[in-house]
Amino acid sequence: MASTSPFDAFAADYDIRFSERLPVTWLRTAVYERIAPLLGNGARVIELGCGTGEDAIWLARQGCDVWATDASSGMLGRARIKIDELDLGSRISLQQINLTHWQPADLPTDFRAHLVFSNFGALNCVEDVRPVFRAAWQCLNEGGYLAVSLMGRFCLSETVYFGIRGQFTKAVRRWRAKNHYQAGGEWHPVWYHSPADLRSQAENFEQRSLYGIGGLLPPSEGFGLCERWPALFGQLARWDRRLGRYLYPISDHYLMILQKIKPSQ
Repeated sequence: MASTSPFDAFAADYDIRFSERLPVTWLRTAVYERIAPLLGNGARVIELGCGTGEDAIWLARQGCDVWATDASSGMLGRARIKIDELDLGSRISLQQINLTHWQPADLPTDFRAHLVFSNFGALNCVEDVRPVFRAAWQCLNEGGYLAVSLMGRFCLSETVYFGIRGQFTKAVRRWRAKNHYQAGGEWHPVWYHSPADLRSQAENFEQRSLYGIGGLLPPSEGFGLCERWPALFGQLARWDRRLGRYLYPISDHYLMILQKIKPSQ
């Protein structure tokens, strides 16, 4: 029997509540523009925390072969429906894997990737990311890339959004590096890793770039503002992409791209 995940509780309406929202298309575009240069036709990609498969589908459409993983059987079920409808099963393989216990042995022995990719905070559900990075290093080709998008420790728009509403606990919820979210009637931990924390745990990787994602947009709770005034916020999203390398300290997420290097002697 498949193990359960807190995100099973979100799977049924996740696309309506998140993936299909207009601001999310802008955020994904920002990420895709940064990782597209790392890809080539036929590139192999391991995705960690694939959710309902939106990023795996985009990667497959770029000509990549994708091994997409998630801890939630519910999310994977939704991804399978989409992949089958789009006839992308030859490009995308799905596997249920808990990131906390992920090992290279979980993948086919001959599967070596050009890119290990994790988007929109899957690694925020992991307290110690060093084992994840070690497994990624073993699964990558020489010179391969690790691209991870996480929620940072400070989001200016989130602090302002909740602060002006008098919801001060939510306004500062990231500042102590650990918080909790509710799913399935229970509370679960979430960790906010800073870029410095991430670099310190990325043994045998070198950072190649760092970008803010969503620095000029409202947090997810404020997506309705973007949908009410799409022209205004669409322009802000374009500026967000242009200024991303400067906005990472205040952005909702940041995207770090690291490259595999040989172990130091």
